[in-house]
Amino acid sequence: MTNLASITPARVVAQYDAQGWHRTGSRTDWVSARWLADLAANCGAEVEISTFEVTRLVHRRSVLRVGDRLVPGVPLHDAPLPPARGIAGRLGPIGSGAEIIVVEATPGIMPDDPLDRARRDPETQAVIAIMRGASDGLALRNAHCLHPWGNPVLQVGSQHASALLAAVEARQPARLETDARWVEAKAANVIAHLDREQDAEAPAVVLLTPRSGWWHCAAERGGGIACWLGVLNDLADNPTLPPVRFLATSGHELACAGLRTYLGENPSMGTVWVHLGANLGAAGGRLGVIASDRSLAERATSILKEKGGFTTSEFRSLERPAGEAIELARAGLPFVSLVATNRRFHLRSDRFPDNVDTDRLVGLVESVILLVRSLAVTT
Repeated sequence: MTNLASITPARVVAQYDAQGWHRTGSRTDWVSARWLADLAANCGAEVEISTFEVTRLVHRRSVLRVGDRLVPGVPLHDAPLPPARGIAGRLGPIGSGAEIIVVEATPGIMPDDPLDRARRDPETQAVIAIMRGASDGLALRNAHCLHPWGNPVLQVGSQHASALLAAVEARQPARLETDARWVEAKAANVIAHLDREQDAEAPAVVLLTPRSGWWHCAAERGGGIACWLGVLNDLADNPTLPPVRFLATSGHELACAGLRTYLGENPSMGTVWVHLGANLGAAGGRLGVIASDRSLAERATSILKEKGGFTTSEFRSLERPAGEAIELARAGLPFVSLVATNRRFHLRSDRFPDNVDTDRLVGLVESVILLVRSLAVTT
């Protein structure tokens, strides 16, 4: 067995970032799955790369033509594609009856979400979504459904907002063109447990981290992977602890397809789940804790403050679960979820080292180790 002590959290995130864009079912996604499986095996874990089928969008080029201006973008991945001939018409705001309506949106779905309302507008043929993240650029939204619905949507970067809103005001004609196609593909979850007798039993804890996403997603996903490996390495050196199952899922940006598949095959696996959500270790990030019950949230928060060095001002309140934690809540499973903010969330600029606070990440790894140990012996 090769101990992972020499592979620091920073090195884990650096290696993950260097692999490329972590789109579900892509070549990089498979390279990353094997990389993570190898690291887990080096801890002495029994590792399975469990495949599942997914419909993914292969996108080559999309533009909105407005006069002489070409505005590039990316289709929303749970919206239908426009016809091959494209869609032409006047630009207008939601409710205007224009053939192509323009809305401003965020990567996360908001209450009374304007993009969702635009997708349901029966009087329009297409939607242009100006995606406003915490920083300028194209902050993509995840697919939240497994099948396309509503109007076709092109997501464009916030740097085009002024020109597009002026074009909407003038009701200028435009044309949406997309070169993309749906393909059937395979993706993989990485599942690990330590090879010892009690690990054949139902696990006391399932430690979950998503491992796919938009672009390089270094801070968004890399921090969770570093914590996941840190706990695995720690438990390898503590063989008397109750069993823990380690699950790293693909399909995060495609309606959490990997976790949905796993829960369909293992509906009651785990006494309690620890969800390593988005942006753990992101530079300048504020950490949030949400759980299926108050006692789990209080235990996690206490450990993060006492052992991880997090102050009250560094926490933020969470009103509802996010990402894979939504699926855990729907399944009625007990869980605790850690999610932080990220100034470059879903942006191409979410890279290592600029957007990763490596010192804070070390504290997070140590805190998650203590949290999993605590839950494993008391649940």
